[in-house]
Order: sequence, then C-alpha cells, then structure tokens
Amino acid sequence: MAKLVVQFVYSLAIDGKIKAWLYDNIGSRVDYDAPGNWCSTMLYSSDGSRLFCCGTSREGDSFLVEWNDLEGVIKRTYVGFQKKSIGVVQFDTTQNHFLAAGEENQIKFWDMDNVNMLTVSPTIEIQ
Repeated sequence: MAKLVVQFVYSLAIDGKIKAWLYDNIGSRVDYDAPGNWCSTMLYSSDGSRLFCCGTSREGDSFLVEWNDLEGVIKRTYVGFQKKSIGVVQFDTTQNHFLAAGEENQIKFWDMDNVNMLTVSPTIEIQ
C-alpha cells in the first residue's frame, strides 16, 4: 500500500497568522495563530522532519519554538532570550541537531531536543 504524502506551503503574515496552502489555487487550508502574533520566520530542519518558528512579538519579545505542523500547536518553546528586540530574530538549523539564533549582537545555540540554551557567543561589535 502506497503512503500518501501531502505537502503544504506555509506562509506567515504580519497579522500573526500562519496559513497552509496546497498547489490547487483554492485557498489556504488552515489558519493558525503564530507565536507572538506578529513577525516570524519558519524553517524546517534539514531532513524536513521538524518545523521551527522564530520571531518577535509586537512588544519586542523574541521567541523560538518547534511547531507541530499537523495540529497547528507549539510542540516546545526554547528559552534564553533576554532583551526586547527591535527587529525580527534570525535563526537557522544545522545537522538536524542544533538551532542558532541571533539576538543583541550575539549568536545563541540550542540542542533541538532541549529547550535550555547550550551557549552564547561573545558580543559581536558592529562598526
């Protein structure tokens, strides 16, 4: 028996909505509230098995979460952001094992399976 695989395209809007689309021009299939309800970026792990969302709320609070894309809920929230941010936090995954996010001229690192921050880089001076 063949396994049916349905692939969605996700979009995030500035109003804090995550939408999932199919390739049929009918419209979005789901409409979820994104963490922080504002500016976010979504990214799958390199093997495509895990979906992460990172961003900044309207109040400037940064967040990094693993998203359950089938149920539209947060699976885990990573801790370690300290300050208010004036822009969207940038992040990336590596080797299906680590997360890295930039905040306040530093790069912060997490193990994908542990919500506590592993380490932080020294402050980077921008000239």
